[in-house]
Amino acid sequence: ELTRRLTELAIRHNVVVVHTHFSRFDIAAALAKVACALKWRTFHLVWHMHSAFGPEASWSRRLKDLMKLRVLGRFCHSVPVSGPLGDDVRERGFPPDRIHVIQNGIDLDHATARRRSRAEVRRQLRVADTATVLLGFGWTPIRKGVDTMLEALRSLANRGEPAVLVLVGSEELKQYLNKWPDRAWLEAVRVVPPEEMVGDLFAAADVFLSPSRAEGWCYAVAEAIANGVPAAAARIPAVSWAEQAPGVLFSPPEDSEALADNIRRFLALTSEERAQLADMAKEFIRTRHSVELWGRSVWELYASLLGWNKSPGGRSSAVLS
Repeated sequence: ELTRRLTELAIRHNVVVVHTHFSRFDIAAALAKVACALKWRTFHLVWHMHSAFGPEASWSRRLKDLMKLRVLGRFCHSVPVSGPLGDDVRERGFPPDRIHVIQNGIDLDHATARRRSRAEVRRQLRVADTATVLLGFGWTPIRKGVDTMLEALRSLANRGEPAVLVLVGSEELKQYLNKWPDRAWLEAVRVVPPEEMVGDLFAAADVFLSPSRAEGWCYAVAEAIANGVPAAAARIPAVSWAEQAPGVLFSPPEDSEALADNIRRFLALTSEERAQLADMAKEFIRTRHSVELWGRSVWELYASLLGWNKSPGGRSSAVLS
C-alpha cells in the first residue's frame, strides 16, 4: 500500500527527488522507484541514515544489510548524519560514490523554546530548588547508557553529593528500571515521557548526561549546549563533532566514575563561568550546527543530483518521512 501511494504521488506530481528518513519508507520508496521506471518515470532516491548500526547480529540482519545496502544501494543515495556513520555504511557495502555525509542540524528556536520556568518544572518533578538535577534520555536504555547514569548517580551520593536523575523515556525504560537490582537509588530517579518542548526539561537541569554506547549523531547533546546546559558525554566516534564544543566533557563509554568526575567538574563552576561557557556553546551550535546550515547542505545535494546551477523551476521535489 505504501509503495503504491508513493508511486502515485511521484507520477502525479512529476517528482524528481524522494528523500526518506526511516527504513519502512526506504524500502517502499525503492520499490516505487522501480514501479515508476516501468512507466518511464524516474526520480532520485535519497535515504537519510540517522541511527548507528548495532553490533553484528544474526544472519538475518546481515542478509538484510546485504540486500538493502549492497543491492538497493546501487540505485539510491545515502545521507549519513555523521562521518563515522558514513564509514560504517560504506564498510557494510553501500557504494562509496553514493554516500553524502551531512551532519545534523537543530532548530535553535524550537530547541530552546520554553513554556515553563525552571522553578515550575522542578516543582512538577518533585525536586527542590537547591537540588542538583541531572538529565538523560533513555528511550533505548542499554544503547543510551542508562546503567552508566545510574552508577554515576550512586557514585555522587556515596561521596556526599546527592543528585536527582531525570530520565526521559517510555515503557522500555520503565521495564529496564523495574529490573535494576539496586532499588535504593531509584528514589532519586524521575521518569518522564518525551516532550515536544525539550527546552522545558533543559531549563530544570544542571548537567545533561549522554554516556551512550552508540549514536548516529546525537541531537540531544547539541540541544543541551544550545540551552546552556553542560553535557557529560561518552567519547564515541559519532559524537566527535562535539569535541571542539564549549561545555562538553567526555569520558570512556561505561565508565561511571569518569562520568561522575565530569559532573563534579561542571558543578564546581561558578555562576559566571557557567554563563560564559553557555554563551560560547550557543554560538558554537548557531554557527556550525543550525538547521539552516543543514538545509542548505541538503539543497546543495539535490542541486548536484539534478545538475541545477540555480533555483529550479517547473518540477518539484519531495521529502517523505
